[in-house]
Amino acid sequence: MTDRVARIDARRTAMGLSIEQLARLADVSERSVRRALRERSPVSEATLTALEQALIWAKRGTGGLSPIRVAYRMALYLMAGDFGVSMADLDAEDAAPQRKATNNPVWMRAATIRRRAVYCLNTVFGFPQHELVAVSGLTPAGVSRICREIEDERDEDPALDERFTELSRELMGGL
Repeated sequence: MTDRVARIDARRTAMGLSIEQLARLADVSERSVRRALRERSPVSEATLTALEQALIWAKRGTGGLSPIRVAYRMALYLMAGDFGVSMADLDAEDAAPQRKATNNPVWMRAATIRRRAVYCLNTVFGFPQHELVAVSGLTPAGVSRICREIEDERDEDPALDERFTELSRELMGGL
């Protein structure tokens, strides 16, 4: 076990967190946490960072969720509502981002919701793109690409543009 993974596991154990609880707090799959702890396969930097951040926030008594994770879950909730999708459906295994199941309509709908949530966090909530990398599990280039693509989609789709404008007004209290 690498030193970094060993430290994560030791902190998790000392805090009395199960693998399932840590996975939920870090917003990663239980399978990813188990694989990281057993070193069965390489673990991404984003996953390790998410696990470390979840432990920090759990220790601070915030329920393990950083403000940006809370905002991301809120943005997912708002965007899922536009599609008539529940958070349980969005969190389901067949909708997990790691699957990259581009031929699966459930996964594609979930991917669209996640893309819009990332864009919403950047444009409506004002989170910088570099902070969205860890919370979304995307690369910096992926976050940047999503923001550019949705800007283009807004230019082409007046209804989508109006939805983000309306969302911004609602969330910012008419400011």
